[in-house]
Amino acid sequence: MECKVYYNNTAVKATAAKQTFLDELYIDHQSINEIKGQVNAIFIHPKEEITLHKIEFHIPLKISSNAKFFCNGYQSWSESLLLNQGDQIPKLRFGAKKFFKYYGDAQFEETKTPSLYSWSYAFIKQGEQVHFFGSLSEQLNFTLFTYKPEENLLIATALCDNIKLAHSFPAMKLYIGQGNEEEVFDNYFKHIEKKRQNAALSFGWTSWYKHFNKIEFSLIDSELNDFAEAVHKLANKPETIFFQIDDGVQKHVGDWLDLKESFRKKMPSLSSKIKQHKMQAGIWIAPFICEEQSSLFKNKKDWLLKDEKGKPIKLGYNPLWSGAFYALDIYNKEFRTYLIEVFFTYFNKWYFDMVKVDFLFAAAIQVRKNKTRGQQMHDAMSFLDELCKGKKILACGVPLGSAFGLVDYCRTSADTHLKWEHKVLKFLNKRERVSTIGALRSTLNRWQLNNRAFVSDPDVFILRSSDNQLTLNQQHSLLLVNVLLGGQLFTSDNLKAYLEEQICELDNLLYFQGSEIKSVEQIFEDLYQIKFKKDSINYQALISLSAKKKDLASLKMEGVLEAYESLVFKKKH
Repeated sequence: MECKVYYNNTAVKATAAKQTFLDELYIDHQSINEIKGQVNAIFIHPKEEITLHKIEFHIPLKISSNAKFFCNGYQSWSESLLLNQGDQIPKLRFGAKKFFKYYGDAQFEETKTPSLYSWSYAFIKQGEQVHFFGSLSEQLNFTLFTYKPEENLLIATALCDNIKLAHSFPAMKLYIGQGNEEEVFDNYFKHIEKKRQNAALSFGWTSWYKHFNKIEFSLIDSELNDFAEAVHKLANKPETIFFQIDDGVQKHVGDWLDLKESFRKKMPSLSSKIKQHKMQAGIWIAPFICEEQSSLFKNKKDWLLKDEKGKPIKLGYNPLWSGAFYALDIYNKEFRTYLIEVFFTYFNKWYFDMVKVDFLFAAAIQVRKNKTRGQQMHDAMSFLDELCKGKKILACGVPLGSAFGLVDYCRTSADTHLKWEHKVLKFLNKRERVSTIGALRSTLNRWQLNNRAFVSDPDVFILRSSDNQLTLNQQHSLLLVNVLLGGQLFTSDNLKAYLEEQICELDNLLYFQGSEIKSVEQIFEDLYQIKFKKDSINYQALISLSAKKKDLASLKMEGVLEAYESLVFKKKH
């Protein structure tokens, strides 16, 4: 394994497991062998101020051509897939980059060349054998793993973002392991510090996927009454139940304490009523952004992140808001004081138990002279951890490595769509698009994070008969995957309006929440097999995400899976 350090527009090789002395700095490469893995660390010790660009580990691999490479997306919403060696990650189409580049990794020079790459961690899978590579230093810099099968090479790159250094810097720490998926992920997360321990399994209601931001107090109050009446009749529900009010309480995104008229002075009584129903109260916030029509944007220009021309950085466009929205400077003291007041109000005046913090990637879109993107994202997450002491955090839209151990719950997929796919955004190659099939693929491929990095939130299920275009099989598959592979299960459906068969379907599948997942295998394209255990009984589930029928003969099973159909059955020994 070769290590290269790029600084002051030059590149040098670092001697493996030794110190390398140069005129401007010396490099300490430390390597520790473990039973089923190895940890490599690079420490930079400047003798004068230097500009550190990046650090690379070049790892030679001898892998069969039929092995697959896991590509972890940049943030929660980014589609994450196990790909063949001849595949490529699609790039945003030219016209779309203007609108969506900050959502994902189109903003990075390192991802412009078509290739297979993964953020924070990666693995190569052949049968049950896994070669695993994981960053242990995401709090210092983002790590990109690029796989070059034609060269039998994997390159692990710590993106140091041209940081100016005049002091010692623990620049990169990398875990490498081999074994089955359970073993390598268990060993990886033993090395990661967790400030927040795994939260409890939960079930809940959220307002977004039915009402979006068109909510008023009377509507939320009515939904609360209906949900409370219905949820407590479920036999297999977990002990922790959330009722979460999503976007739409505030007049504008960014003005978190300036509420719509119907919510003013009613938030304390609303959260109190939620608790009276033996549920925990949750509320949504996107703390690091503001929309164009907000008072914050109009009156607090110095709180906004600016580009090199001094113009506020336009992060994206949301037609459900007033149009464009912008990133805020997490290091601005006045802005931080404002957020302290907002979170104090949520927890100590309105008495909420959990916050869903969204669009968190906004904290790391700009490179600073004295901070890497990884440091900025870690600072932002640590700040949220401090603001939410004693309360639950559900993170969303966040680079996942930055959330490891710092949140209770975390989204691991894109938003569920009211259709199976968003065809326009799919055409534009937006990997962070709202998409039911995209969300399911990420959930199926990031299953290993649940109860290791945090409790996974695979987003909502939908069983209602109206206001969506999912077929019954699609709805069932969505619910089944989310129950098995997540620990937090939300819906925006009105359970009281369910037919008896819908209630039975939900209650029966809720029984499997918290199952011990043994493996998730992609058998064919869009056909997955999940092996799991519940109450000492072994099961397997077959999940079809395809519009085509699937003959099960190749699995030595009888029968055919219909389009989008999923089945659960006891596993024969």
